[in-house]
Amino acid sequence: LMRMLEPDVYHCMDYHAALAPLYLQEKPIPMILVLHNADYMGVIETDFINDRFWKTTPPMRRLSLVFNLKIRAIRKYVMFEGRFNMLKAGIAYIK
Repeated sequence: LMRMLEPDVYHCMDYHAALAPLYLQEKPIPMILVLHNADYMGVIETDFINDRFWKTTPPMRRLSLVFNLKIRAIRKYVMFEGRFNMLKAGIAYIK
């Protein structure tokens, strides 16, 4: 879809869309990040995704599987103060 549309800028509305640039790394585009609720920041505790099917899977691997991101990308762009933070991904992309 991104190849077909070829947008000039990505308008990221709050933490909900802040992960999207991590999926666009093959061709970075300029991004506008608009914050409406900076208090929540899209934070997910690493043990949040937990049930009997995940018990043998380490927390970082769980996040990697759920969000379809490499563990290296999660550590570099999304982890903040030991927690998965979607807003940090958008901010890290802007830098």
